[in-house]
Amino acid sequence: MDGTLFIFVATTIVGGVAAQWVGWRTRIPPIVLLFGLGLVVGPVTGLIRPGEQLGHGLEVIVGMAVAVVVFEGGLKLDLRELREVKVGISRLVVLGLPLNWLFGTLAAHWIVGVGWGPSVLFGAIMVVTGPTVILPLLRQVRLKRRPASLLKWEAVVNDPFGAMIAVLVLEYLIVVAPHEPDGSGAVALLGRVMLALLASGIMALAAALAVRHAFHRDKVPEVLRTPLLLAGALGLYAAANLLQAEAGLFAATVFGLALANLQITGLKPLSRNKESLSTMLVSALFILLAANLSFADFETVPWAVAVLVGVVLVAVRPAAILIATLWSGLPWRERLLVAWIGPRGIVAAALAGIAGGRLADAGYRGADLIEPMVYAVIAASVVFQGMTLGPLARRLGLRGGSRPGILIVGANPWTTRLAQVLGEAGVPVLMADQSWAALRPAREHDIPGLAVEILSAEVEAALDSGFADYVLAATEDDAYNALVCARFAPELGRERVHQLALAHGKSRDSRRLPELDWRGKIVAAPGLDFATANDLLREGWRFEVRHPQALDGSIGDQVRGPGDLPLMILKEDGRIVFNTRERTARARDGDCLVYFAPPPEESPARADARLAAD
Repeated sequence: MDGTLFIFVATTIVGGVAAQWVGWRTRIPPIVLLFGLGLVVGPVTGLIRPGEQLGHGLEVIVGMAVAVVVFEGGLKLDLRELREVKVGISRLVVLGLPLNWLFGTLAAHWIVGVGWGPSVLFGAIMVVTGPTVILPLLRQVRLKRRPASLLKWEAVVNDPFGAMIAVLVLEYLIVVAPHEPDGSGAVALLGRVMLALLASGIMALAAALAVRHAFHRDKVPEVLRTPLLLAGALGLYAAANLLQAEAGLFAATVFGLALANLQITGLKPLSRNKESLSTMLVSALFILLAANLSFADFETVPWAVAVLVGVVLVAVRPAAILIATLWSGLPWRERLLVAWIGPRGIVAAALAGIAGGRLADAGYRGADLIEPMVYAVIAASVVFQGMTLGPLARRLGLRGGSRPGILIVGANPWTTRLAQVLGEAGVPVLMADQSWAALRPAREHDIPGLAVEILSAEVEAALDSGFADYVLAATEDDAYNALVCARFAPELGRERVHQLALAHGKSRDSRRLPELDWRGKIVAAPGLDFATANDLLREGWRFEVRHPQALDGSIGDQVRGPGDLPLMILKEDGRIVFNTRERTARARDGDCLVYFAPPPEESPARADARLAAD
């Protein structure tokens, strides 16, 4: 069998996931690595040639994959977020989009010298920032809630509208303008496009309502729910595209948005499955995009295109966004961040590949430059804006937290004292409890606290974006602690959710413990349950942070010392490693040890006996 298929799988799927993992480990934006990998396997080595090997199928594959990505992006759009950023979003869409279009058009015409028709089309394509780029960046770089919401909403909303504008311009230039130079047919064309969008939106909303009805009446088995949603998104994409080219992206986005806000029980676990699929699709798409480039396409491109790329990045979008958000009430730091971050992605590349060739065949001057101009902007924006988002957000004070933090669920004397010690060590801590009274001691020590039901639907609106990387559930209800850990495990990772030991010594016997999938890891010792922890604190036990110099210059492999109960390791790079029943934490020089220690007069043997007792 021809090895082409295996090479495709190895480079796009396996290579894409590998690049995502390397980006996670090194904190390099994965889209930069994906784009670089695509260049290596495509124009540099020639391992894959997507355009030649897939032909028209590449366009179909890209379209369907982007439909799934924008559908998943729509699932992330919670209308409760819109209350906080509705003014900013309305400015970005109603004013920012046309200003981007106008400035991009002028830049292409005056700098590169292409005709007005191709310039208008280039400007339309440039308004598409797209969730295929923004969403992976936001997963990599944690921003504060409002700027993250602004970038996310703008990308998901602008994507289908930008694509429709580009198609509208293309149809006018090819179909209407040659026969009606006075532009009289533009109104009819616009009306047809608006009707197509309206019909697409109605279809998507009706489909979402049908899904809610079917799910609530238990008419769809659990195993078919994710396939049903994906089939619905792809079906709507295809049906809407029959009405009007690129209307399918609008339909898929509305379908996801409607589902996300119809309060459908059980949708969140399904959304996580689709997020994993979306991550894989974005990885493959970026590799295919870069691999489809050819250095020969750029050999005849004038140097003015390089100037155009610089102007688009540093002038066109920043000017459009800053003007659009004047007197919007947004702080200047957030306006500046949003103005700079606008990487283009898969949809822009697909539009350029289709539209550029059709305009060139129609005889428009400079149409052959649309594709290399758009690809140059994509490459530059992905690399420069992807690499600078984190540093710029940090400089503007808009990072969600540069050091990993802990969410402690349950306010009691033991957790309050632990949070105080961690805060003094520089670890961000957030405490959550249903009772304001229980949180009062924490507030007195300037520990951030939220009086919320951490499992409620409203909690995501109350918690800031990127509020914590680790969870410690420490209430007196063992079952509730396990439920909290099960809730956060899919988002944070099962290695990052922890709880106190179960009461009455149940944590010592694995047969009496729930499976790890349904609880958190047991912190410290099997005997350190809620009652024991607070009793020991009252009897004089204390939390301490031991630095290397306090341990005679070396921590060693095992963190346990005589009579001390090690809780966690604060790694030199900011990570936190809990000492658990399932995993004995190990430290290296440069790390800090947080431990729960008996009073000086208590012997180590007696301390061990206290924790071993039921």
